[in-house]
Amino acid sequence: MTLSSGKGGDGIVSFRREKFIPKGGPDGGDGGDGGNIVLIARRNRTNLIHLNSNRIIRGNNGIKGGPARLSGARGVDIVIEIPIGTLVKTSNHVLIHDFNEPDKPFVLIRGGKGGRGNYHFRTSTQKAPRIAEKGLPGKEIKVLLELKSIADIGLVGFPNAGKSTLLSVLTRAHPKTAAYPFTTLNPHLGAYTIDSLRTLILADIPGIIEDAHLGKGLGLQFLRHIERTKMLLFVIDCSVTDQTPYQTFTVLRKELLAYNLDMQEKPTLIVLAKADLLPNLAQQKALLGTFPTAYVPQIIFISSFQRTGLTELREILVKWNPNSSMPLLTTLKTLA
Repeated sequence: MTLSSGKGGDGIVSFRREKFIPKGGPDGGDGGDGGNIVLIARRNRTNLIHLNSNRIIRGNNGIKGGPARLSGARGVDIVIEIPIGTLVKTSNHVLIHDFNEPDKPFVLIRGGKGGRGNYHFRTSTQKAPRIAEKGLPGKEIKVLLELKSIADIGLVGFPNAGKSTLLSVLTRAHPKTAAYPFTTLNPHLGAYTIDSLRTLILADIPGIIEDAHLGKGLGLQFLRHIERTKMLLFVIDCSVTDQTPYQTFTVLRKELLAYNLDMQEKPTLIVLAKADLLPNLAQQKALLGTFPTAYVPQIIFISSFQRTGLTELREILVKWNPNSSMPLLTTLKTLA
């Protein structure tokens, strides 16, 4: 985006003229400062789509001064709302600001200073100055806005694993769902309200495929969203027959750690979805047997369609505290 702050208003040349004071002296007022460009993160913003058609934004100019030493009005600030988790960078990818908290305005560029009126230029030898300053121009900057979702829990899995359906069941969010890859093209956020004091934000991360860390499929543009979640909830379709759930988990784990090794420190839970397609308990037990023994306490079978396993999942989410120094869940590093 190209952003420009407003120009300062000009100071003016003016002299006081009254009936009985023919030579009242200079009284030219100052110009108002130009408007700033301000960015602020809002909870109700989940993407940057509203800025797609507005790539050039210019600030409001200050108003020129008036007689009787009246200052011109300053330009009204332009306030741009963006989602929490947005990074603002220069065109050279140097970080300017990380918007990781809501409702904290950040002045990106300030408007030009207003010019001084001729009142300021009076001296003992120059009592009727006919000079005034022009307002200073605003500043212009080209910036890149990069959204990295901030959520407590990131739902991670291959396309069509059932992440969007699970999100809608847990949080009543309404992501688009369908039986074809990459239905989710932007991270969907949903709020799971535990009580009046606590709400968990869940993010449905777009489907990952093998070699995503190399940019394959939807690739890197979505892996970055997972970095800013506090917990990983792997959603694996247990009805798939071409590989075991453990093999699927291994591929997903490899992609995350190849992209950013720090993700191995995140608490991890594995959900085997679409369990209604495996109604036989012996089949489910056989699938559990493909995982190393240490994994089993971290695995839950669920069916969003039949609403089975969801109570157990909710109980774990309620007990888990993202800010605890002793998390309930083991980390991805432990599940090696």
